[in-house]
Amino acid sequence: MHKLHNPKTFAKRIRIAMATSGLQQKQVAKKLELSSSTICRVLKFKGPDVEAYLRISQWLKDEERNEQRRNEPYYENLNPEPM
Repeated sequence: MHKLHNPKTFAKRIRIAMATSGLQQKQVAKKLELSSSTICRVLKFKGPDVEAYLRISQWLKDEERNEQRRNEPYYENLNPEPM
């Protein structure tokens, strides 16, 4: 049976988001209104409670969306004048 939650993948996503956002474990915990021990447990592949999982998941979505936007090409002239 396929697991719906993979603790190692979840922890890896958190580490990547922390690295790209420049946040440390305590800063992430504060931002998400979680204890730093909760973030520590998750990074050690322990499953968070439902509330923590939802908060972290939303933060990951936001961070991954922000990272995607940072990597999109920038077009200086989005509305070229007609020729």
